[in-house]
Amino acid sequence: MPVAEVTHVTGECWQATADERRCESGAAVRSGDTVRTSGAAATATVRFPDGTEVVLAGDTAVSVADAGAKSLHIHRGDLALQVVPQPPGRPLRVETADAVIEVAETNLSVSCLGAGTAVDVRGGKDVSVRDRARDEAVAVRAGEAATVSPTAPLAPKPRPGSLASWAVDFREGVPRGWQYGAPTTVGGRAALRAEPVWVKQHGREHYQVASPNTWGRGLFTFDATGNLSVDLLLERPGAVQAILVVRDDPAGVGPPPQVYIHDDIAAGVPAGGWQTVRAPLKDFRKRFDLAPHRAPTAFLVILDTHDQDLGMVVGRIQAGAD
Repeated sequence: MPVAEVTHVTGECWQATADERRCESGAAVRSGDTVRTSGAAATATVRFPDGTEVVLAGDTAVSVADAGAKSLHIHRGDLALQVVPQPPGRPLRVETADAVIEVAETNLSVSCLGAGTAVDVRGGKDVSVRDRARDEAVAVRAGEAATVSPTAPLAPKPRPGSLASWAVDFREGVPRGWQYGAPTTVGGRAALRAEPVWVKQHGREHYQVASPNTWGRGLFTFDATGNLSVDLLLERPGAVQAILVVRDDPAGVGPPPQVYIHDDIAAGVPAGGWQTVRAPLKDFRKRFDLAPHRAPTAFLVILDTHDQDLGMVVGRIQAGAD
């Protein structure tokens, strides 16, 4: 008997019980099924009969169960959850390799970080987060975040503030969670080099640098008055496509994600030597004909030279308001 339904799919989505099959909108989810999304910009929404919604983002896999109380086991990736009031004594339970999270009525996101689990509570009731290894638990309130990690104590902290702008400079190190890009050093400057990624829909490798998939928190507010600025070096001249994947805010509410594309942010950039390129967000075109978002928030940035290895190296990215 189905316990939930897949209501929205963007990109590749798969469903497995005994065997794996392609999953489309409207697919029934039975207790014990695993649903997974594949690809940096892929998303899928799983909706329970009571209205609770779970959004998978990026390369994510989650097993779903309901034997009187809802249970999710995240094998990898990122979830955004909108949990409606649950029956007394039967909270929704989210498990990862190192954490157990119990939710009664909350809007939150949960991310598996490889060695650790991040929980970000946007609103609603307190969430219980337990560290499996230490057998310690804390209550995380609305407006707080907590990370279960073998290298840091479990303690709630205020959520980061404004999303007006976002910047990362690889001279300060590579933040955890970057999906594609190989650390390198060019002229004494730390950076990320584009690496080959198999793009199934095109049937070939692309060379990409891709940010973390921050579906739950987001990276920056997508405002047409803002800009994308990138410090890059090309060993060979060619086109660099910039891709921004945008959702509504808060996560899981509103239309499916929209993809905005700039076909060549590096037009006219010569080979050799660092260059700073700047592309106004108003020059990005929509990929899909979807209803507009009320509060568009970019949660993923991809720089892509398609099947041309231009030797692209990226030193810094800044996006949003100047």
